[in-house]
Amino acid sequence: MCAVKVVGELNRNGMKAYEAGDVSGAEFLLHQALLRARGTKSAVLEAKILNNIGLIEILTGRKESAASHLRAALEKVRARVGGENKLHSVVRNNLERALS
Repeated sequence: MCAVKVVGELNRNGMKAYEAGDVSGAEFLLHQALLRARGTKSAVLEAKILNNIGLIEILTGRKESAASHLRAALEKVRARVGGENKLHSVVRNNLERALS
């Protein structure tokens, strides 16, 4: 299986684990996805995973850590695809939630 598909599967499984109530499993899978995404050199893929990590941190009350991950995601999006786009908007909205 190609690296991008593996990352996508880890990401999806991480979010499913969270939905099933397994926060530690979700975080483990998402961090594994992030490590592999970094190997693909895809800033957009990294941003998506950083966003999901940040989202879980918001939902579990760790807003400071969430804000850090979401800022990193925004930097990746801006560097790769520039300003306003769907991913940028989603990450920015999640960052606003983390900062509120």
